[in-house]
Amino acid sequence: MVNLKVNYVKKTEYPIELGSIIESVGDELPSEEAIKFYRRAHDLFEKLHVPTKAATVERKIDLARTLATVGLPEIRKAISEGKYVYATKLIIRTFNDETVFIGLLEVALWMKKNETIGYAQIVETALKYLQELQVSKRHLLYVIKLLTELEQFKEALKLSMTIEDVELRSEIMAEITMGMLKSGEIEGAFKVAELIPDIHIRAATVAELRKILKY
Repeated sequence: MVNLKVNYVKKTEYPIELGSIIESVGDELPSEEAIKFYRRAHDLFEKLHVPTKAATVERKIDLARTLATVGLPEIRKAISEGKYVYATKLIIRTFNDETVFIGLLEVALWMKKNETIGYAQIVETALKYLQELQVSKRHLLYVIKLLTELEQFKEALKLSMTIEDVELRSEIMAEITMGMLKSGEIEGAFKVAELIPDIHIRAATVAELRKILKY
């Protein structure tokens, strides 16, 4: 009976150890690659009913997703330890201006999601970079999304106006109005909705706003 118990414990310990090894491999990789390893570790911990380890890896996945652009291992580690100033210095030292701008927004978003004081200052620093650069087309939609999530609606709207495709611009503007509504800027949301160039998307957005507000 004792031997059976020992064998069962060993059989459980080995997969847990394997999960920890897979997790530690993820810790050494940039965000995109790290997520693949974290997912495997998370699945393993869930199957083995180790909720604390599964929750830890889930948080690492969330962090890696949020730091999609600047999620180098050292930067993610600093942020997970709450060393935000050090992380921002690393970002500024490592990347070009456009990536620094995006990276600072990503850090600020993580802090906002986790209700960490001081994210507004990082947003402010990021916006100083925005004054001096033109966001490339390949990053434009992502930047607008980040700015919307950070409730920087004025800047998000300004950038959306540079989108040439009318339908796409309209869809993005509709998303901005929903972001404004969620943050309590009801009047502003309706004003932006009325500016949507595509008549069908405009009508649908205004109808959706009224439906949510029940009037």
